Amino acid sequence: CRKPGHIRTECPEEQQGLQDGNTATGRKFHAGMVTRRQNDRFVLDSGATDHVCTISDAFVGPTRRQSSTVTFGDGNVKTLGRVGTTELVTCMGDTLSLTDTIYLPSGALNVVSLSKLMENGFS
Repeated sequence: CRKPGHIRTECPEEQQGLQDGNTATGRKFHAGMVTRRQNDRFVLDSGATDHVCTISDAFVGPTRRQSSTVTFGDGNVKTLGRVGTTELVTCMGDTLSLTDTIYLPSGALNVVSLSKLMENGFS
């Protein structure tokens, strides 16, 4: 509809179109682009297979060496350094522990993997 105030997947006109079309399934797709580093924020990513953190101070306890690579959606490949547990505080004030988080100091942003959260019992 190109009207301000909402994103396409939440558009009332598009939702009405889905209902009128009597579709059996619906799909949502979100894409984003990072144009600058955002070290203090975490992004929830439904396509990520691992948590990624660019902040060394966010790790609690020991980290372990990880000698492998990670491939990003744009085809970019980076060598991993360390893996450990990070803690972050949600906007509701809860502390969330993310195990097996990849430390990637050269990363553009911090990523919380939705699939990893679901594997660990979050809903």
